[in-house]
Amino acid sequence: MELAGSSNFLPTRLLDVGNPETGVQVRLVLTDTFSETERRQKDSSKYMALSYCWGSAEESRRLLKTTHSTIQERLRAIKFSTMPLAVQDAVTVARTLKIQYIWIDSLCIIQDDTEDWQIESSRMGDIFSNAYLTVVAAVGSSCHDSFLYREPNQLSCDVNVQSQVFGIDDGQFSLRSRRRRGTEKMSEIFDSKWISRGWTFQEERLARRVLMFGKNKFFLDCRTIERAEDTEYYTLRPDWVGSVCGIPAEENRAIRASKYSQMRSTGDHWQTLCSHYSYRELTFAADKLPAISGIASKFSEKLGGTYLAGLWKDYLMHDLFWYSAHPTIRPQNYRAPSWSWASVD
Repeated sequence: MELAGSSNFLPTRLLDVGNPETGVQVRLVLTDTFSETERRQKDSSKYMALSYCWGSAEESRRLLKTTHSTIQERLRAIKFSTMPLAVQDAVTVARTLKIQYIWIDSLCIIQDDTEDWQIESSRMGDIFSNAYLTVVAAVGSSCHDSFLYREPNQLSCDVNVQSQVFGIDDGQFSLRSRRRRGTEKMSEIFDSKWISRGWTFQEERLARRVLMFGKNKFFLDCRTIERAEDTEYYTLRPDWVGSVCGIPAEENRAIRASKYSQMRSTGDHWQTLCSHYSYRELTFAADKLPAISGIASKFSEKLGGTYLAGLWKDYLMHDLFWYSAHPTIRPQNYRAPSWSWASVD
């Protein structure tokens, strides 16, 4: 699951996860203070990103944030105990995997600065597509829920395991129920808050590698395959991954040799993603297009045409055939032309 090549891109700010063994605390760092030598070093240019849900308005108010009044304090140190559980878990994962830096929106974007939010949100595509690993907290309803905690499995029993290396050892045999329909991953996250949110859509799909935590197990995805924690089997990623991640046409089975076929296939992938995205919810209606702009940027590299409020000029005749499968409403404030799928909720 390794990727060829690496990028020296770094977000404006990152969290240094510190070292509990030496007493070094988590702190916010400004990446423009890194020297060129540090940027070229593998450990300095490698960071993890967290995809999660803030929660309700009340839960969001209790979330630890970086603001103009707290940024100097964040640059000095952030006490682990003050972080919400999902952020604590993310730091724990980063430390365990020996990834020194992590990007978390609530702490790496100045939350009371509209200009900073606009700048950083416009870079979401780069932030998640360049992260060494994206951790998805797909369990829990808010940032105050742990995604590493698991309910004890009730259908289990202790067994003795015979090993040629360790001899007789204690083990545990357990049974897990599976849904009859849908994929194994979807059966773990189908009712999660994370899968219903608009911004999390592109965070997962732009990622180079995804470590997703569900109710009972975790999943690891890369550009080509998906694997679950409890099996040696794997499944291939959907064809649209090639269009988002920039996999060459000759390596993507969905794309034929001709330029027209490549464009048509990529356009079909865009429509598929927009269809999936349209089911997501947004706190602010105006975020409909910004929350998918990172994916649009990746598609522009393939299609090369003009982007028109969720549609592509060179593929307009095809894109205009969208329709609503369910009753829709138009937001009070103008968001997109009436001929765009982004004009309705």
